[in-house]
Amino acid sequence: MHEGEHVADGSHLRAASLKDPAAMLEEYKTECRAHWVQPGVTIFSDDPIRASQKDVVIPPDRNCVACPAPPAGGPMQPIRTAQTHLKNKKQEEIFWILLSVYKDQQFDCFYVCDQNFRKEADNYDHPAGENVIASARITDLEISLRKLKPDMTRDQVIKTDLLTMAENLDDLDWAFLQNNLSGPFWSLLGSFAPAPIAAELHTLARKGRPKTSEVDEAWRRALKKLK
Repeated sequence: MHEGEHVADGSHLRAASLKDPAAMLEEYKTECRAHWVQPGVTIFSDDPIRASQKDVVIPPDRNCVACPAPPAGGPMQPIRTAQTHLKNKKQEEIFWILLSVYKDQQFDCFYVCDQNFRKEADNYDHPAGENVIASARITDLEISLRKLKPDMTRDQVIKTDLLTMAENLDDLDWAFLQNNLSGPFWSLLGSFAPAPIAAELHTLARKGRPKTSEVDEAWRRALKKLK
């Protein structure tokens, strides 16, 4: 399930470099999602944390890409720390697993020295993703979406298989698309799809499980608005 989640959310398609903080943040998030759905990894539920939290500590001799290097010939870098402000117990448990196991990714360095990474990690309290439920149908829909462009014409969109992929979604898929955890999917949709297509899919998702006829009608409405 762990590796299946990586395939489902397309993380294998995105290269991550220690010199790219945004890419490393996505690397952190995909590992968080994979550990969240993997059975037996955690013992805690997502109950809120009510106690004080530990610091992430970077020792003086640690070589971190994300942290400023000490000046040549100058004194050794001091100990660097940052207190965590995680939201729930399961998130906290996974956080410390990732910092201890994924040494090469230097998640601890990014957490201490990159303010945006720290803020995002603290706030990533549930595994939002493009396909957290690891649905083959959602994956097929995502593949279709990535073939679109916002300025595509009606004739160009008709030649895609997006309608078929939307018709194939089942009750669980539509329930996921209604959930807050599907936020990254909607961001993906907004990046690739023409605005009328994105708007109609949003409307369908708000209804819950639409009938095939409702999907077809939404498709026709969207196409009428394209050139």
